[in-house]
Amino acid sequence: MREMPTGAKLVGALLFAAVGYVSARSFAPHIPDGQGGRWFAESCAALGLMLGWVVMGRLVGGDYKAAARAGLVTSGWLFLWSVLLFSLRLMVMRSYGQWYKTPLDMLNGVYDIAVGYLQISARIELLGPLVLGGMIAGVLTEYASRRLP
Repeated sequence: MREMPTGAKLVGALLFAAVGYVSARSFAPHIPDGQGGRWFAESCAALGLMLGWVVMGRLVGGDYKAAARAGLVTSGWLFLWSVLLFSLRLMVMRSYGQWYKTPLDMLNGVYDIAVGYLQISARIELLGPLVLGGMIAGVLTEYASRRLP
């Protein structure tokens, strides 16, 4: 059965869109040229919008500590999907230039690109907006679930 849209889902979607956008803007200067794409921050915001609605919107209804954890979970999903999405994008762009000989080389390329992104992101100034923003967005979404129908 489909759940009805709620105010908390809308607030979660908007807040995690903002978390995705801010996190992507802090991450973008550290990416080598051409790997992020023109719509990097906007794509992460769209992904945050979707995950805020689907993931965070379903996890509200507990206490504020649980909401902060749910915000971290949603931020984790946002981070993982962003890494996967942009790794796949760069692999496809490289495959047009015939960087890969076989489909297995392409899969290895996605893995190598993702590991490179994870190594770049292993800094507090890059993960900070994602972690703190996720916790704050989770608490605010919980607050909205108590105040909005």
